[in-house]
Amino acid sequence: MIIASDFDGTLTTGEMWRGVSAYVSDHGRRWKMNMFLYPRLPIFLLTRVGLLDRRRVQQNFMHKLPMVTAGMSTSEVREMAHWVVENELWNNRRQAVLAELEQYRQQGHRVIVISGAYQPILEMFTARMGEGYEAIGTPLEFSDGKLSGKLAGALNVGEAKADRLRAAVGDQGIDIAYGDTMNDLPMLKLAKTPIVVKADEELANLARAMKWRIIEK
Repeated sequence: MIIASDFDGTLTTGEMWRGVSAYVSDHGRRWKMNMFLYPRLPIFLLTRVGLLDRRRVQQNFMHKLPMVTAGMSTSEVREMAHWVVENELWNNRRQAVLAELEQYRQQGHRVIVISGAYQPILEMFTARMGEGYEAIGTPLEFSDGKLSGKLAGALNVGEAKADRLRAAVGDQGIDIAYGDTMNDLPMLKLAKTPIVVKADEELANLARAMKWRIIEK
């Protein structure tokens, strides 16, 4: 069997962007982080009161956030990834979902964690889960061994995520998929058995209508 799982919100309630922001602020780039955040504060406020689409704003933020990491070496990226996982993501992991994935892995099934999260951070998290997990995240662009401050491909969400998953599994198909928001719907539709995890209201309503399993914790 092939099992695919989203990451942010599905395997952890921590937020990658929050961890990256905290790390760069605490490691000599606070001014750069502030210069990035301050012009975006009005957008965040409009999102909070419902005047802007939250998912679209989050995706734009994730697309631009690598700007604050420009110039980091490969070793610095590993250090950042480790810090974000240990201080923001792992402590907030969803142990029940991780336990299910571990059962599948131990049974010899292929388990893919696929997400809009940046590839180095996703790899660090899946390594923390144990051996044998695959990680397909959003690639960061390197130039001369350092981060350029840009993505090396499309943000791995929505239809882009489903396309990359199809490319990874070929004709084998997806048996089970886990997700938590409507961004995961294209991936969930690929699976014989879609499962939603503490879903947002729109996805939860759809899951109930479709009689999909819902994990509430």
